[in-house]
Amino acid sequence: EEQEREGSPDGIEEGTETEATEGNVYAGRIYGFFRRGWSVPETIGDQALQDLSVEVTIEVGEDLEIVRFRLRGESGNPDFDQSVVAQLERLNASDATIPEPPILVRPQYVGAPFTLRFRGRHAGR
Repeated sequence: EEQEREGSPDGIEEGTETEATEGNVYAGRIYGFFRRGWSVPETIGDQALQDLSVEVTIEVGEDLEIVRFRLRGESGNPDFDQSVVAQLERLNASDATIPEPPILVRPQYVGAPFTLRFRGRHAGR
């Protein structure tokens, strides 16, 4: 049975704020941008996938395109890690640009590295 969720529809599952600021809403948008279209191999079982996660450091230039990225550690499953790398390479190769950040949080996302966590439970199949 589906339960009603609290918070902003643009928020992220891990959010803890009861009232979203513009920066909180943007954090959800940027997370969604990087996850959209991401899928993991069928060889990773559903139960194992629930426990997998890996952090990625991303740098975006003034033109809002990805300049570089790197995994920060490993999830413990090389296929999962490769799926994250493939997602970021796909975005980079397509010259995708991140959504325009609000002026107050722009320095956190443009010209300076920021970190995202890719969680297996959020991956597509």
